Amino acid sequence: MDRWEACLFASELTTLLNDGKSLLTIQRNGQTLQRRVPRVEVEDLKLTNQIKEELADWQYEANLKNTKFQKLVFIPYNLTPNCTVEEKLSFIDTDKAFSESSLSSVEEPLQVGDVIVAVDGTPVHKAVDFLKNIQVRKVLIITQKMPKGPVADANKLFDAELHSKNLEQIVQSIGTNELVSKAGSLKLLKPVEPKTRLQLMQAQDKQLVAKEQEEEKKLIQAIDDPEKRALAVKFLETRQKQFLLGLPGVEDLQVKYDPNPIQMFSDIVDEVTHTLQALVGGYLNPKWLSGPIGIVQVIQVQWTSGIKEVLFWMGAISLNLGLLNLLPLPVLDGGYICLSLFEIVTGKRLKSKTIEKIVVPFAVALISFLIFLTYHDLIRLLTSIMH
Repeated sequence: MDRWEACLFASELTTLLNDGKSLLTIQRNGQTLQRRVPRVEVEDLKLTNQIKEELADWQYEANLKNTKFQKLVFIPYNLTPNCTVEEKLSFIDTDKAFSESSLSSVEEPLQVGDVIVAVDGTPVHKAVDFLKNIQVRKVLIITQKMPKGPVADANKLFDAELHSKNLEQIVQSIGTNELVSKAGSLKLLKPVEPKTRLQLMQAQDKQLVAKEQEEEKKLIQAIDDPEKRALAVKFLETRQKQFLLGLPGVEDLQVKYDPNPIQMFSDIVDEVTHTLQALVGGYLNPKWLSGPIGIVQVIQVQWTSGIKEVLFWMGAISLNLGLLNLLPLPVLDGGYICLSLFEIVTGKRLKSKTIEKIVVPFAVALISFLIFLTYHDLIRLLTSIMH
């Protein structure tokens, strides 16, 4: 896995850990399905007196007396005592409602009549069990044993060992009585409870964390602009509450992999080539590409790792842009090179009007594409802030 893939993986993992959803195993018309459903607090839902009384009874039976009723975690669906979905519940604040648009069937909403049989891989038989288990955020992790071989060939070896049938076999068994925990080189781990960044830091050194927090508060208090100071406080609180996967007290091992510039150049050329092939072949949706805002975000994230990481990414991005600029499109340098070669081979100089007719449409298309990328960058940025 190269640095770009590692950055994307870390970003996707952080998004999944903090999107506030649980994986439910449901039964529908004799089929066993998985659905990711929002976890919300009771105070955010519109509840009738009957539903409130029923939830209060379940809370008592589940021995959740130490949790305030309004802070109980539930899902935006009304359930029967045997975990059958009766109806969808509304939000008090419509701004907090979750979008029902999905790119995957796993993200589709539940339907009336669905029976919930497991929460994050833990079987449940009654609504009381469901209420108890959904209070704690858990994630399911499938690992793949890394094949032996040179680091340079790790990706090829990893992909060669990954079989979609094995992965599908494990996924479809989650939450059922016939759980498949191993298939090929894949292994399903026991449900893991993610910790907040603050919890992981405190597990390592509480005194050091307290000192860092005090220094951060002083820096925030030194900000003159009230709005910027409020944003800094909100950012700090959000960052501390962010869920992470980690092993407290374990020191990271240094990875000894230092490819030469030629190898790094070759890797980036391969990445650009594969990206373009995926775009042309329809395997990659253009809206998942990053525009100017996405590039700035990557640089901002890398600042936390040090100046070396920033310099690497600046160089990688510059090389990517340089390679793209050599594409044989009239509006890019590669296009002008092709036009110059055409004039050299034919011995005829193209008229300015002809060049204009060729360049302008591509210029409009390029600007439109940049606006398209910027729009989706903003959507992702706003979505991450709202969540």
